[in-house]
Amino acid sequence: MRHGLRILAQMPPQVNGHIDLLGFTQFGDKPTDRIQCVNIFYPMVERLSERERADSRQILGAAVVHEIGHLYLGPNQQAHSPAGIMCGVWKHRQFELANLGELHFSQEQGGRIRTALSTN
Repeated sequence: MRHGLRILAQMPPQVNGHIDLLGFTQFGDKPTDRIQCVNIFYPMVERLSERERADSRQILGAAVVHEIGHLYLGPNQQAHSPAGIMCGVWKHRQFELANLGELHFSQEQGGRIRTALSTN
């Protein structure tokens, strides 16, 4: 399966009750397919960087890491957590931590990622 990263120049569609969507993962055609590509909406990175007064490079990096996390942790229900890099809806605290380079995976998520990497 081929994996990739795309930095998109457009704003995200208005979905999920107008949640500020930084990116998304693309799944394969069948439920058993692995995620094929991660996508980041760069205009949203810039908008949230201004609103949260955070470095856009830090926000971009954190968004990319979050989406790549889905490659190893699975879709939203399996991967999202109430805090940290895999938080499903980022609040001010996540942007603060991203700006400091301190937005991390949980211990449990780190273990799952290491297990997934060791089986590949």
